[in-house]
Amino acid sequence: MKKLSFAIAIFVGLSVEGFAQGGVQTQQTNAPSAPTKTVNKYLEYNYEKKDVKERKAIPYPPLREADVFYAKRIERVIDTHEKKNQVMVWPKSPLYKIIFQLVLNGEPNSTGKLKAYRSDTLDNAYTISDVKKLGGTTETVSVQLDPNDPYSTKDSTVSTPFDYTQVKRWKVYEEWIFDKQSSMFFPRIIALAPMYTPNLNGVPLPEQPMFYLSWAELRPILVNEEVFNPQNDAMRLTYLDFFEQRLFSSTITKESNDKDFAIKDFPEFKDAPMDALYESERIKYELFNWEHDLWEY
Repeated sequence: MKKLSFAIAIFVGLSVEGFAQGGVQTQQTNAPSAPTKTVNKYLEYNYEKKDVKERKAIPYPPLREADVFYAKRIERVIDTHEKKNQVMVWPKSPLYKIIFQLVLNGEPNSTGKLKAYRSDTLDNAYTISDVKKLGGTTETVSVQLDPNDPYSTKDSTVSTPFDYTQVKRWKVYEEWIFDKQSSMFFPRIIALAPMYTPNLNGVPLPEQPMFYLSWAELRPILVNEEVFNPQNDAMRLTYLDFFEQRLFSSTITKESNDKDFAIKDFPEFKDAPMDALYESERIKYELFNWEHDLWEY
């Protein structure tokens, strides 16, 4: 009897010890982990905004050549000085900062994370070192070698890099297409280009595109970059929304023509900027009326 009682006591003791260890293990396993700290880029004070960060660019619907009934190549310029476009220079996420950080990200002799192409054909990209040379100024200054001798001087070359915050205008290359299969008339952006004024030996040259960015390569990037929404901070838009929903104001500078001229290059508009602006508006309304005239009421 004593042996049976002793065996039962040992069994109960082992069971209690195992339960205690299991409870400790369970408690350790279910212990809350330390919260991960997220980058507070857009001042997310009260809650984490995941909507924009988790978005994906939706692919365009397929388009067959046989269904394209009409197409017109258009170039337009977006000026960030205009009130409607000032969201593009929102200090927390200006477009120039997003673009140049990606273009200049990488080894000097390679292309950046985002390729900067030399022309609108999008087939030949700059290296990062080439991009850094664009827009900069170089001047020769006289450096005095001996402070006691005013004639002991030496010429030295001083290079000033381009200030990317000075990019205030952007050129958009797009194609307006009428798809007879879906009966839709819509624009498809092809490329985006920052505009700048080159400087040659202190002489400013006419404004021109600095480089060209493929819109197909930009879409998956801009879909995760916020642009300021003046109506509601809780419903921030992305730069992809801004461009593809046509929320910007712009001026048409060129439509496809047999001479490949921009509007200002035609003889009748060279010395008449107001006439060139009227021509831009004419082209804009011609596109609108072309679609309108397709329908019967």
